[in-house]
Amino acid sequence: MSNSQQITCPKCGVRLNVVNSQNEAIKRVDCPACHYGFMVQFRKPQVDNDAVTQLPGAAAASTASNETVYGGVRAGKVNYHGALYLNGTRYPLKVGRNVVGRKAATSDADVQLATSDMYISRSHFLVNVIAMADGSVIATIQNYKNKNATLVNQQPLNTGDVVNLVDGIHIKVGDTTLIYREQ
Repeated sequence: MSNSQQITCPKCGVRLNVVNSQNEAIKRVDCPACHYGFMVQFRKPQVDNDAVTQLPGAAAASTASNETVYGGVRAGKVNYHGALYLNGTRYPLKVGRNVVGRKAATSDADVQLATSDMYISRSHFLVNVIAMADGSVIATIQNYKNKNATLVNQQPLNTGDVVNLVDGIHIKVGDTTLIYREQ
């Protein structure tokens, strides 16, 4: 049984219908318009994909009842417990934009990693956590203001790349490896 998902190319904004005939958790997609390659994470089918598709980095507004709103679309109650782990220390992520970097007095990162690894920038990468209308959550990673490489499961994260995070993925920054966990 295959499922499909409507997504927007993060580079050129073209709407695509991605068919997942192999029931893959993650599928690489090449945009037919700009030829930009990116990863799409498949979850249970969406009720209304047009109402919930968001570009990574879209601003979220929280409401008093723990609901999240994207572009006027209520995403429902969000119960997200995603985090980055470094040497047993849990660094929680929130729904919305999370700048991750090395802890320093001059760092403006939302998530500041307690490490002496000077190859990690003070604002190294960005994790966007997007709440969907069905209550599911999609997390993506992209470079931010880093001067050194970021690797996701040993693959370089190039400027402009937006990669979906899945539970257990390894993120290497400098000489440090983080693990992303959804629960």
